Amino acid sequence: MALQRGITELRSGKTRRGIKRILRALDSGEDNRSWIRAKARLALVRAQLGKASSTKLKGNRRAARRLKKRSGLLGAAEKQAIVMFNLGEPEFALEGLLLLGDGYMDLYEEMVNYPPPRSVDDPEAYRALVMEKAAILLTKAHARYDEGVRVAARTQWVGSVTERLKQKRDALTAQLAGPSPG
Repeated sequence: MALQRGITELRSGKTRRGIKRILRALDSGEDNRSWIRAKARLALVRAQLGKASSTKLKGNRRAARRLKKRSGLLGAAEKQAIVMFNLGEPEFALEGLLLLGDGYMDLYEEMVNYPPPRSVDDPEAYRALVMEKAAILLTKAHARYDEGVRVAARTQWVGSVTERLKQKRDALTAQLAGPSPG
């Protein structure tokens, strides 16, 4: 019951309280139903990715700190997704992978669209360098989408999440295979 209550609190905007309640309930191990544990972990992934996307990159020095914070949140969400897999609940694991891929794509877009510092002489060269360095985020997003498609095929899971994973993976495959923009 505590897990569902924490999930509800997260959805109603009481983020801090919901996260604490979920973590406390997961640590206590009182509810051994794998589906509710996976659902609670998915709620944590949503909360972490929501916090990551609300952490905007701005300012020269602050942007670097915020980028580290954001990558830490993405890493924490990734760990939650791994635990969801181990629980054996494909519905929640697939949605978690979709959210992770979207999180990596959002970070890539923000990094590429971030204006170059005023001290940069050649903004085009700077942008090309940022795109080159940030390409790892596209690769990570593609890996999450592809992993989701493979898990869906292995578990024979059919649904809207599977279709969205396929669409995003195929679009990203075409983007990665095409010439680099810029």
